[in-house]
Amino acid sequence: EFAASVHRYHAPLYRTVIAGPANAEVRRVADCAVRAHDAALAALRPGATLGAVDAACRAVVVDAGCERYAHSRFGYSIGIAFPPTWAQSLSTDVVPGSEEVALPNMLFHILVYLLEPARFGIGVSHTVLVTDTGLDELTKTSKAPVFV
Repeated sequence: EFAASVHRYHAPLYRTVIAGPANAEVRRVADCAVRAHDAALAALRPGATLGAVDAACRAVVVDAGCERYAHSRFGYSIGIAFPPTWAQSLSTDVVPGSEEVALPNMLFHILVYLLEPARFGIGVSHTVLVTDTGLDELTKTSKAPVFV
């Protein structure tokens, strides 16, 4: 996980690099993370609740049988921040049941982090801006994990 920063505005992202051969479980979880992230972005629109965004993402994770790996929120609001981090102390989180509504000009770090402690972690994220008509993905790189 790292972030670009311009005038203390940050654009964080997760990417996963897997060194060596990846077993079938790791590849399955990596595929799930990308598909779940796609579902979250498809659900994030002006007027959508963050609980609905969570539900769209979580449905993919559950359907893939990967819920045991999901240990955190699926996103949070970001904006101007100060060292050492981009996270706002009073962020708006993408979590189950949230009634917070996405509005134009809100900026989010939408992430899927699937973790098996002491074995592997798969992270996929983008920084996105809610617009009047939908979503502008500020992150432009591929989400796919890199296997080396």
